[in-house]
Amino acid sequence: MQSVDENESENKKSKRLRPLNNNMPLTDNTTPQNVEDSILFPVEEIVQSPLPGYVAPTSISFSADDSLVTYLFSPDHNLSRKVFAFDLKNGKQELFFGPPDGGLDESNISAEEKLRRERLRERGLGVTRYEWVKTGLKKKAIMVPLPAGIYLQELYSPKPELKLPSSSLSPIIDPHISPDGTMLAYIRDSELHVLNFLLNESKQLTHGAQGNTVTHGIAEYIAQEEMDRKNGYWWSL
Repeated sequence: MQSVDENESENKKSKRLRPLNNNMPLTDNTTPQNVEDSILFPVEEIVQSPLPGYVAPTSISFSADDSLVTYLFSPDHNLSRKVFAFDLKNGKQELFFGPPDGGLDESNISAEEKLRRERLRERGLGVTRYEWVKTGLKKKAIMVPLPAGIYLQELYSPKPELKLPSSSLSPIIDPHISPDGTMLAYIRDSELHVLNFLLNESKQLTHGAQGNTVTHGIAEYIAQEEMDRKNGYWWSL
């Protein structure tokens, strides 16, 4: 007879002496493909922005009558974008607005706009945003802010209208159309202004920011960075 301890020691020996399994899976030892069969990415394409395959429409919006879908898109697959319109009836895409002066680029961004873009994590160039002018009229138009000023572009109009000029010394920041489409609110020289489209008159609404560290109408750093509040004013409905 064998004791329990002797049986356990025999079992351990048998486990240690168990032969190796010759059918173990092996690593892939196939020869690599030829260079001609591979897809090569130059370093410039790997580090570019946007990345290859990531160019897609952004800022998608509908016209007031829901007949058009507009969006920002770069046909050249780079950061410089334009406004395109897609007609839901005929299924055709057309260029709606192309910046007459090339739009926004790294050389004409004001210091105020750079700070705003940093908070928004915005890297786009050319046209970076637009808004539909929603009025009771049948005409279809969008508002496009650019370094040169505020443009209004009507559908099928040959040229956009420069409604409010801007400059690097006195840039227009964060413009927004009123809900009825008759006025435009914007920040200039740290003060809130409104432009009446019907009267073509601009009026300053806030005062006291010039020469001070106060900025009216723009959300301060903590609100933008920590609270995700990008606006410093709102239109009432």
